[in-house]
Amino acid sequence: MVIENREPPGRAEWILGKIQKIYSQRAASYNQHVRWLSLGLQRKLRQYITAKLDLQPGQTVLEVACGTGLNFSAIQAAIGPEGRLIGFDYTPAMLDQAKKQIEHQGWQNVSLMQGDVLQLQLAEPVDAILCTFAIGLFPSPRRALERMVAALRPGGRILIADCKLFERWYGFGVNPVLKYLTRPWVPSIEGYFGVQPWSDLQELLGETRYEEQFGGLVYLAWGEI
Repeated sequence: MVIENREPPGRAEWILGKIQKIYSQRAASYNQHVRWLSLGLQRKLRQYITAKLDLQPGQTVLEVACGTGLNFSAIQAAIGPEGRLIGFDYTPAMLDQAKKQIEHQGWQNVSLMQGDVLQLQLAEPVDAILCTFAIGLFPSPRRALERMVAALRPGGRILIADCKLFERWYGFGVNPVLKYLTRPWVPSIEGYFGVQPWSDLQELLGETRYEEQFGGLVYLAWGEI
């Protein structure tokens, strides 16, 4: 799969720099912020999302933008100690927090990688890829998805989940509040909420499933190659 450079010069570097700054500053308190912003529902939501991948014991899973490892427990419960989990993230400070969790849990089957997803290279393809609450941050969600799909083995599955603006009637009053709460966490509000990566995923895979949770705030899109 050929991935062309379709980004304006300098834009991708600016976004990545902002991501590095935002999440380096908030890495140590990230989990607490997530619990507060999700009203304590994030663990159940992540378990629900991960279950959509239908992971099996012994499989290899790549989590892109794994952050502090909030999805690791749900993935580990599915693949077991005989499986393998690869956590990939751009911000070293977030990976430092993930490493602490790995050491605390005593997981021996988890490895961490730091880098830009557009430069992602694995020694061998994986069975499944998960990317939650991050695809809208990337300079080019489409190119990121292309790179992820290229890392899957035949029959492998990929799932993306993120937040979106409300499209129902109550969005008129709620969306400004959502933007206000989101602004400190993203390089660009317009960039984050202005993309529809679920459409890109459907184009790449041919057939996907789509679902919304929390009244349309969170979307899930998944499928297999």
